[in-house]
Amino acid sequence: MGTIKQGVKQAVENCLKVKAGERAMVITDAQTIEVGSALKAAIERIVGEVQFFVMEDFAQRPIDFPQAIQNAIKLADVSVYAAQGAKGELQTFRMPMLRAVEANPRLRHAHMIGITPQIMKDGMCGDYKEIQRISRLVYEKVRNAGTIEVATEKGTDFSAQFSPRLKWVVSDGDIKPGHWMNLPDGEVFTPPLNVNGVVVIDWDGQGTSYPPQEDTMYD
Repeated sequence: MGTIKQGVKQAVENCLKVKAGERAMVITDAQTIEVGSALKAAIERIVGEVQFFVMEDFAQRPIDFPQAIQNAIKLADVSVYAAQGAKGELQTFRMPMLRAVEANPRLRHAHMIGITPQIMKDGMCGDYKEIQRISRLVYEKVRNAGTIEVATEKGTDFSAQFSPRLKWVVSDGDIKPGHWMNLPDGEVFTPPLNVNGVVVIDWDGQGTSYPPQEDTMYD
């Protein structure tokens, strides 16, 4: 377990790679103001000025996507969304926001839906340079795989077949211009063509668990 400051450092320096002279913005909400303010402060130390939007300043949640945020996205080089989901905002706010993000070919956007201080101290404190290095090694191992077999002492024993028409995606927190990623991140994935066998899940109830979000990016 690390600190919010360490998690912010990974997001700003190793994922977004913020540079002096860039235009930057942070979107947050009242519930996430501690994380949003920490991100703003870290980016501000690099670029000098950050546009800072608190969603409740526009209206009571859920809100529609404000024109002021859309205008800022058009001009930004770096943006962060660090806030909690509100029921209904997937359609009224986040989808329009991501369409605006995708329309800016130079923008690097970190999408941190449901982020909490606990997640910042945990998942965001991984060394993202190392995550990116290992993810590339994993990609080179699996990208031409026809079959992957998995067996464990607990009884998992399955095989997955893959199609060369379905590409592997490296999602390692390395955010490029014209792209956005969910943070925390760190995976290499593709849909399997077919899976056969047995998967044993033996979690003992110990360790970190996070409360479910009422309205996430994927609902």
